[in-house]
Amino acid sequence: MRLHRKLPCLKQANITRYTFDAWKRCFPQSNYNEWYAQTYPDNLLNFLENAAISIGKNYAAIEKTKFMVVTINEEYFRWIQENKLEDTVESRTAYASQITEADAVRLLLEEKLNVNYEIMFLYAAVMLENDHSTNFMLSDEIIAKLKIYLESIYKSQEIFIPGYILKTDTAVKNSEKLLNLAKAFFDEHQKVRLGVMETQEYAKGANLSLYFIPVILKREFAKAVFEFEEIEGNEKRLFERYPNMLMFDQAGFMKYGISGVEEFVKTDLYQDIKEVFYPYEIEIIPNLVSSDQIIEIETNFVKELRNMGAKILHA
Repeated sequence: MRLHRKLPCLKQANITRYTFDAWKRCFPQSNYNEWYAQTYPDNLLNFLENAAISIGKNYAAIEKTKFMVVTINEEYFRWIQENKLEDTVESRTAYASQITEADAVRLLLEEKLNVNYEIMFLYAAVMLENDHSTNFMLSDEIIAKLKIYLESIYKSQEIFIPGYILKTDTAVKNSEKLLNLAKAFFDEHQKVRLGVMETQEYAKGANLSLYFIPVILKREFAKAVFEFEEIEGNEKRLFERYPNMLMFDQAGFMKYGISGVEEFVKTDLYQDIKEVFYPYEIEIIPNLVSSDQIIEIETNFVKELRNMGAKILHA
């Protein structure tokens, strides 16, 4: 008979997060890309969520655990010098355990590691009558209206809308470029548009596709301790929506795969965006999704359309 180990509970987890300079000193064989992948310098919530998933493998009732972010920077190296210690995992653990919540907040703010960016996408189903080069863009007027609309939902976050309308592969491929445009807008107050993102030729013979409008949300935290429910299920937060928004219904497709209440289609914003696609038929799903979800959305969308006998050859 195999006895299963009973997992202990954890009241608070101190999560170490490194500045790049500190990372180089602690892990001299590592590089910038590895630091970026481990630290999530642009996304505090994703960093914490990954840490929570890892910790949850060894502790029970992880949903009752608090998570404090402890920044490893120059202060850590002064601390180990003062205490005549060497840089080890044990030293970093000891350093984190004696950091107060107030100091943890101060370090986060000083190193500007308190930022959380989310690259999100509104998406639309579009029926094109003929092959077409799909370099659609939003005007400044539509961007302004869309920003007001999203600000009414995401009240605690800054919003940047670069104005592109992208097909699936283009949206995924250019996510980092979109984030850099947002940083220039948020941090340096530069509104940059790179013209056409890239040529998006519509595949020969196809007549239906999904298009995505990128939106970047920015939130700055003035705290270092987080409850589990604040960081768990980050994916769920991507689906915040008005109760009367249209829903993407994978089970019961109507027309182009859209069903649900139709309040959004009555708005001026909906009509403005439709004008961009004129004379092509369009249905907009005013629902934000993450960059790692849009391929799955298109895959399911295409699958259902093919099951219905739709002519769609590009995916």
